[in-house]
Amino acid sequence: MNRILEFVLVSMIASGVHALESPRITVAGGVAVPIGPSPFSDGWNRGGMFALGASKDVSRRVAAGVEIGYHRFRFDDAGFAAAIRESFPSVNVGGNDLDVLAVGARVEIALRAWGTTKPFVLAGAGYDRVTRTAARASGPSAALVRLTDFGANHFALWVGAGARTAISPAASLFVDGSYHFGGGGDAARFVPIRLGVSF
Repeated sequence: MNRILEFVLVSMIASGVHALESPRITVAGGVAVPIGPSPFSDGWNRGGMFALGASKDVSRRVAAGVEIGYHRFRFDDAGFAAAIRESFPSVNVGGNDLDVLAVGARVEIALRAWGTTKPFVLAGAGYDRVTRTAARASGPSAALVRLTDFGANHFALWVGAGARTAISPAASLFVDGSYHFGGGGDAARFVPIRLGVSF
């Protein structure tokens, strides 16, 4: 009987250790809302985002990993055209969309160790690569129009919270939101709100 109990106990411990060491793949999508600085939040509309990551549980409540996220913000060409209408009444503008590729490390801490649904907090750090699509302006005196030039590559941080629920023994569904901000007063600040799955 003791040998059976020892075998069961060892099997449970080995199973738990294996579960903790198993890597998880994360796929998420959602919306990103620009909130600052003012040229960014006023000049670009909220956009879509997609993220792919890999993480490992380092304890029952803590997971750490890496993630790459792509965010696209469409330039508010109608708002810009309205702002310059008095000086350039017949100029049309387009393009100038903003792409942010965020690469970094992320830590997720569950706020409780029990239950199938767990709220969590998250933090991350990495690098934002910011690029723009080609800007276009057409019409009388269009060559004099200067479209907003925003964005530069920079170090970035993000903090947030969410909730995760198990949908099978090997997969979970999660929703989270975070405040993503770069170093420097002119760096992009936005809030990605994501729905995703880990497996």
